[in-house]
Amino acid sequence: MSATQTHTEALLHLLAVASLLLPLLSFVISWLIPERHSWAVGLLDTFLMLVASVCAVTLLVRGWRHEPMVIAVSWFQAGNFSFAADLLLSETSMLMLAVVS
Repeated sequence: MSATQTHTEALLHLLAVASLLLPLLSFVISWLIPERHSWAVGLLDTFLMLVASVCAVTLLVRGWRHEPMVIAVSWFQAGNFSFAADLLLSETSMLMLAVVS
């Protein structure tokens, strides 16, 4: 695997994680902002959702015609059990992420 492929995959992973976590960050920040600064919630939420949408569309454009990738996420371990989740980045999942966001 060349350095360019590794760089491209790292960029795709970053875009996928950003487009999935920015709406959650938007919610948490909106919940934490005090009422006296509630005017900033609308601006900040709109900006973070715009960035998430741009990340999703960029992921779609850069990842189209790319082989499917799996992002392994280890959640936690309890005794001998390990709980993990995988994110599959295929053309279909990237298209749906762009459409939904």
